[in-house]
Amino acid sequence: MKVKYILLIVSLLLLSGEAFTQAGTLDPSFGTDGIVVYNSGTQVHDNSFDVHVYDDNSIIIVGSHMDFSYNSIGVIQKFLSDGSVDNTWGTNGVLEIQYGEDTFPYNITILEDGKILVAGSVYIAGGNSEMFAARFLANGTPDVSFNGTGVWIGQYASSEELGFAMTLQPDGKILLGGQEGSATMSNLLFARLNSNGTLDTSFGTNGYTSIDTNPQTETVKSLGILSTGEIIGIGYVHVSDPYFTELFMMAKLDVNGMPVSGFGNNGVFIPSEFNSTSFGRSCVIVNDNIIATGNFQSGSMFVTKLNSLGTLDPTFGNSGIAYLNINVVNSGNQLFFGGDNKYYVCGTSGDASPGPREFLLARFDINGNLDASFNGVGYVTTSIRTNWDDANALAMASDGKIILTGFSSGYDSSGDNDIALTRYLNDYVPPIFEPDFEASPTTICEGGQVDYTNLSQGTITSYTWTFEGGTPATSTEENPIVSYSSTGIYTTKLVISDGTQSDSLTRNDYIQVDAMPSQPDTPVGPDFMCQNEIVEYTTFPVTYANSYDWVVDPANAGNLTGTDTIAIFEPSTEYTGDYSIKVRAEGVCGNGVWSDELFATLNFAPAVYNLIGDGEYCEGTDGAELIMDGSQEGVDYELYIDDVTTGVIVAGTGNSFSFGMFTDEGIYSVIGYASVCTESMIGNVWVHQIYAPEQPETPIGPDVVCASDSTEYYINPISDIDDYTWYLAPNNAGIIIPDNNNVIIAWDNAFNGIAAITVSVINNCGDSPISDPLTITVNAMPAPVISGPNTVCDNTVASYEITEITGSSWIWEVTGGSIIAGAGTNMIDVSWSEPGTGQVIVTETNAEGCTGVSEPVIVTIDDCIGLDEVIANNLNIYPNPIKDILFINRSNTEVSGNICILNSLGVVVQKEQIPYGVSDISIKIEDSASGIYFLIYTESNKIISSKTLMIY
Repeated sequence: MKVKYILLIVSLLLLSGEAFTQAGTLDPSFGTDGIVVYNSGTQVHDNSFDVHVYDDNSIIIVGSHMDFSYNSIGVIQKFLSDGSVDNTWGTNGVLEIQYGEDTFPYNITILEDGKILVAGSVYIAGGNSEMFAARFLANGTPDVSFNGTGVWIGQYASSEELGFAMTLQPDGKILLGGQEGSATMSNLLFARLNSNGTLDTSFGTNGYTSIDTNPQTETVKSLGILSTGEIIGIGYVHVSDPYFTELFMMAKLDVNGMPVSGFGNNGVFIPSEFNSTSFGRSCVIVNDNIIATGNFQSGSMFVTKLNSLGTLDPTFGNSGIAYLNINVVNSGNQLFFGGDNKYYVCGTSGDASPGPREFLLARFDINGNLDASFNGVGYVTTSIRTNWDDANALAMASDGKIILTGFSSGYDSSGDNDIALTRYLNDYVPPIFEPDFEASPTTICEGGQVDYTNLSQGTITSYTWTFEGGTPATSTEENPIVSYSSTGIYTTKLVISDGTQSDSLTRNDYIQVDAMPSQPDTPVGPDFMCQNEIVEYTTFPVTYANSYDWVVDPANAGNLTGTDTIAIFEPSTEYTGDYSIKVRAEGVCGNGVWSDELFATLNFAPAVYNLIGDGEYCEGTDGAELIMDGSQEGVDYELYIDDVTTGVIVAGTGNSFSFGMFTDEGIYSVIGYASVCTESMIGNVWVHQIYAPEQPETPIGPDVVCASDSTEYYINPISDIDDYTWYLAPNNAGIIIPDNNNVIIAWDNAFNGIAAITVSVINNCGDSPISDPLTITVNAMPAPVISGPNTVCDNTVASYEITEITGSSWIWEVTGGSIIAGAGTNMIDVSWSEPGTGQVIVTETNAEGCTGVSEPVIVTIDDCIGLDEVIANNLNIYPNPIKDILFINRSNTEVSGNICILNSLGVVVQKEQIPYGVSDISIKIEDSASGIYFLIYTESNKIISSKTLMIY
């Protein structure tokens, strides 16, 4: 430890003089004159995306290599403090990670326990891509306690998902940001993982939040967290108005991952100052302000400062935006806020593509001005190789030096990209110790004590405490105890020193000293009310109150609820008379004095009953009766029509009562009146005259049907009708299933002939005449019966038929064999195949369009072992394809044979016989269309051979 401090003192002495002029210049002790270029040697392209510097100033980066198959492999790589590769890490300084065809780790964070957390995008086989996060032990071994495997790969949707940003919440949860969708049609995408690597399903919708503010590109490039826990995303969106372009955007989610209502468009806000093509690439949160960097298409790099509402700080830079224009193209890729209250930005600067560009490092002061003490102009550019150099990330070492990393493109020399690092001197050295403390408790009563505990880091030789309002007012103890005698809110300050340097920490308004709460004012609220009202009583807040206790007296006057300066009073329906309300304040130091009472009177209010009656009356009757289903003595009930009094008032009896009969058409309602309070009764009744129904129209529906069908009939709805009655004649024609003005008839399968359907209606005034009938022709269903053998030999042909009926059509279904002739007719020939069980079914449709299905014929297919099985079946045909003459040669001449030629529909187009003793015949092909045909050769009704013919 002493050596460390001696080196620090030497460094400080150097920085106090000549070294200060070197801030922003390359550090010659790093690599070659401040530059390291790394080529993996076995890959086409190497790139670095993010960097972290350890306390010993060694460096760890994440990036990717592209192999000669053009697959990108993620890498974690370590360098020693002098820029040389740390060969003890991974394999020769490199740890490769691959979770798909391509892996791009864009972010790295070193956790407090030394574990390494990386995140980015992974491309899966098949063109899909996903966000990913992975955790490794400090030695680079995958941490299998993270999601059980060491890696989490998102599964949001079948579209492409890309992860570009990562940050940690104070509770250790991991926030990820990027986009989902295609390259040209994407939405903003956020996800949150638990600290163990599992998806936090309490975030957004099942762990994800997708925001679509426009039909094209939307991307999150950087994340931050406000002190409220709200989440900030920085990036850009493609807009079409006023013209098609990308604009800088800021997104805001609440602590649960949902877009903040009222913030821009669905949680996405584009500041009006960014009205030309612009890209947000990185941000940091400083005192709940958002500092972001990126670039305009015009070529300017920018740094901007916004508050949590997205409003630019006009005191920062030029009306909220600081610009840097060194060359034709300037871009800010990552932003860092140092302990020196300076903003460091890295990126690239140079000519337009494909012109040369260089690493860019700039430093801005707290107000957004270029810091001229940095390299004399506020920025530095570094050429690494002759082509395109781009710094993607930066970090500050424990000695204040700045490390940049990215890639260097050398098309003129090596023809590919190499990982590049640079290190720059600085005029700032972070402190080697940090003051910190805590107090318990931080809220006390007058005369109470506070225990202070020092939590400072470093070797400390002295402590100087200052306690505003405390006794003692100062202390040099490490862990003092302080008393506070007066109410107020007080600041505490600690200064630590190691004898050479000192640092301080001030916690403003840290200790709150309370007293007994004072007496509240008399409650404010109504002092005259009815039982059917619910009202608020209020009082003004008093000092040192944490809550308020409300009381109503007597307690049975009602229910008084509330622990703040507002209480809700719900009166009892069982109490009338006087009552009072009072309140007192309660605090850390005890309960205050009760307020003066507010006196009030609770008056009887009518209970609620129902006005009932169907409201319909028939022509020539006394009207419709209106009835209250209950009442109270002491309450008058007044009848209204269309909110105008009828003049009818009835005193309550304690029971139900009738207002009488009414014929005036309108909506009737009732209000109950007590001596002071009123109440509207429930129920409105529409009084109107109805008439006896007339004859309904003839039912509507199909007039030709098939037996066993179900058909629907209806008449148009009729007003003021209570019921519909349907009739079917004859009764055995079918079953009626009525539904008001509709009916379904399930026709009886055994019925055919003429049927009729009618309907009548009924209401309170009588029944209607029966409608004129709808006459319906019910056609019989076909009932085909198949005749044919139930037992056949395998590989034989059998015939099946049904009675032929003029106008009918047939569809045959055969299992266990195939139809070789007669398909579509009333008779078929079936070629049965292997032994087993077959089946024949036919569906017949008659001329009236009615369809019936036969009972199946179950066929036993026997192997029929005997002479037929040993007959040779060798048959030769030629030529094939054929035009007009077909030659046939058979080996068995001891029996006669038959030749059948069928077309593709199974219809026989030609038959020929081969006599006994004949082995060779020729057949002239009759007129047939060109196409595919089938030749079947049979002997003794058994299929011996089948061939496929092509006729042209």
